[in-house]
Amino acid sequence: MCFRLKFALWLVCMQTAFPVLANDCDKYEPGIAKHACESKKAEKVDANLNQRYALLKSLLKKDSLLRLKKAERAWIKFRDASCKLESTDIVAGSGWTGQSQSAHTELECIELMTKQRTKELNSYISVLQGNIDTGLYLSDEVELHAVGVKYGMRSSQAIGPAMCTTSSGEIIMQEGMVSVRVRQNKKPNILFLYSIQPIRWNIKQENNAMIKEIIIGGLGASKVEGVGDEVRVSRRVVPRVSDISMLVPIATKILKESTGLNVQTFQAKQYAHEFIIY
Repeated sequence: MCFRLKFALWLVCMQTAFPVLANDCDKYEPGIAKHACESKKAEKVDANLNQRYALLKSLLKKDSLLRLKKAERAWIKFRDASCKLESTDIVAGSGWTGQSQSAHTELECIELMTKQRTKELNSYISVLQGNIDTGLYLSDEVELHAVGVKYGMRSSQAIGPAMCTTSSGEIIMQEGMVSVRVRQNKKPNILFLYSIQPIRWNIKQENNAMIKEIIIGGLGASKVEGVGDEVRVSRRVVPRVSDISMLVPIATKILKESTGLNVQTFQAKQYAHEFIIY
């Protein structure tokens, strides 16, 4: 207990000694200093999430408020379990067994998922405050592009699903990774991203391409990275399909009804690690 207390106090000092800037923690080698920096960043995004959660609660009535609290408790449990699994899996796969590397990876995961959840709460707030009335767009203002994938690339560079067992004994599908390079720059883009495997979608905007909204379909565990807070992230309920080729007509109809837009391009693959939108 004495050692833990001294370590906790030393960690607080380290957090004060290393002020956090955007991506500033990458300059530290894995260890105590980097862990302190990542902890500071995680605290900041968590405080922002709590602020948006408090605002959303003030906008809901009793029954809806109870459902929100239940959903948030379930999300926190899911986030923590997923990030524990992710950090453990990465450490095991890389052959590194250091505690600092594992904690650093887990904090990065928590920060990313918390930012994603904050965006989702912001979209709920916008609807309730009347900033978004119907969710429909005009076709002369934006373009809708869709991609669908059954399985992406795993951290081990393998393609396809891998099943993992959590500490509680639950069997879940390991996360995959897919890059989406957006080059279409005539109009702002709406992206629809669908997957059967949980996917970490890495968005890359090229040629000054703009993204107005990202719509997630498929498994709710998927995450988006590479875009700023100004990009709205929302979800649509799209039925799960056994064959990815069956997705196109189903999703096209749902997207037309929910956005008012026709899909300009729809790329669907069984396995993929990258899509390019022109």
